[in-house]
Amino acid sequence: VDKTVSPNKGYPLTNVTFVINATNTGNTSLRPVIVKDILPDGLDYVYDNRSSARFNQNITWNITDLDPGKSEYIELVAQINKSASGTLWNKVNATGQPPAGDNVTANDTEPVEVADISPNISVDKTVSPNKGYPLTNVTFAINVTNNGNISLDQVTIVDTLPEGMEYINSTPGGIREGWNISWNLTEPLPANKSNHIKLVARIIQTSPGNLTNTVNATGRYQNGNITSYGNETVEVIRCDPNISIEKSVSPSSGYPQTIVKFI
Repeated sequence: VDKTVSPNKGYPLTNVTFVINATNTGNTSLRPVIVKDILPDGLDYVYDNRSSARFNQNITWNITDLDPGKSEYIELVAQINKSASGTLWNKVNATGQPPAGDNVTANDTEPVEVADISPNISVDKTVSPNKGYPLTNVTFAINVTNNGNISLDQVTIVDTLPEGMEYINSTPGGIREGWNISWNLTEPLPANKSNHIKLVARIIQTSPGNLTNTVNATGRYQNGNITSYGNETVEVIRCDPNISIEKSVSPSSGYPQTIVKFI
């Protein structure tokens, strides 16, 4: 009996495929041949390509007859479960019954290595312009990046505007609740990929000072959540309104009927 596995390494919830070939290498028929695969605790059965009997972690196939030189192909798919770690050894046993004499047996094993999960997320925010007078629009660019080695199933971004700003619009559109604008990115975010958001807000504070806009991004993966934070400050410039008026006349004297021009 010969067994191979692909892939031989994966993260929890990865499916792996075992290919089992049971071959009659003798010179007499075997009737029957029992093939039993024993899954370790870190692997869960998903399906196989032929009728099997299952009991706990044991999967058994009954090959009614196997003539000399013939092989039977079995494909077994299992999933690395969430609690798995280290190296998982999967064993298969084949037992054939000849017309006379003792049964013949063979064994094979294949390891599956559970890869370490290193989830990571970062959120980066920039603003342009970073200062302005009251009623100035500013644009925040928010970049959320999956810096880990595993896909994030869902990412939620929440931007909190300070009270001195009001929301104008965003791309993509967000959900507004008070000063919070949130985006739920339901599509998975693969490792080393980013999502981009543009948020436009207006300065409504009239007094000079600094307004700090904060953002957090939370990524969900199979074993939990991971969060990152960022902020950006906008300076409100003092308004000093002033106006002047100047008037001159030419000529400054004249006879009746003289035309004078005021500037």
